[in-house]
Amino acid sequence: MLILSIDTATPVAGVALVDDRKTCYEALANTGYKHSRTLLQMIDVSFQQTGYTLHDVDVIAVTIGPGSFTGLRIGLAAAKGLALAAGKAIIGIPTLDAIAHNLGWSRDLICPMLNARKGEVYTSFYHGGTRLTEYQALSPDNLVKTARRVMEQTGCSTVTFLGDGVNEYLSLLQESLGDAVVSLPGYWLPRVSAVGSLAADRWRRGQVDDVFGLTPIYVRKSEAEVRMSRLEGGGELGVNDQRDEAQGP
Repeated sequence: MLILSIDTATPVAGVALVDDRKTCYEALANTGYKHSRTLLQMIDVSFQQTGYTLHDVDVIAVTIGPGSFTGLRIGLAAAKGLALAAGKAIIGIPTLDAIAHNLGWSRDLICPMLNARKGEVYTSFYHGGTRLTEYQALSPDNLVKTARRVMEQTGCSTVTFLGDGVNEYLSLLQESLGDAVVSLPGYWLPRVSAVGSLAADRWRRGQVDDVFGLTPIYVRKSEAEVRMSRLEGGGELGVNDQRDEAQGP
């Protein structure tokens, strides 16, 4: 079983080829949100380096969010195009699941957090390989409240935070949660090999996605949707609204 894994949910694009439980190839490109220019070339290089072709691939795995709205659309469009062109199965993997999978061996409470901008993080909590909360966009204060609630429910005395949101909010977390905070900022990427590993588990259980029905997990509305709602409600757009739209999530 050969899985082509794709991730474009963050500023770092990733491509991997995973053969059952073995990673044959994995590459990351930290070039910012330039995935439309780099992704297909990265996929082509993965085949050149390994000697595999798209014909050899059994399933295409792709991160489906939460994450950058534009990045998710680019990755999903590429994965769907390849799946349809080559007649391959497709499996969507939530981004936060992939990050948490980096510590799949841990018995601690795990909290991956991605910087969602606008003073929020995309996050969820995991324990023993099980997701305990919904995928959410939370302010740091609400993240702390949720962490305390989940710690009480699970009996865990510490929370391991990982993801690029840690770099942004580590001081606040330490100030609020004290010694309960364990930070692993180096584990901030959704490893593409982890995406392939999770997809392999689903493939063995026969859990593939409909290529036409697979959609991104956005968690919150895009700026375009927010602006439209305000206009329909008779509101006006301010300078900050226009700036946020230009930056994008």
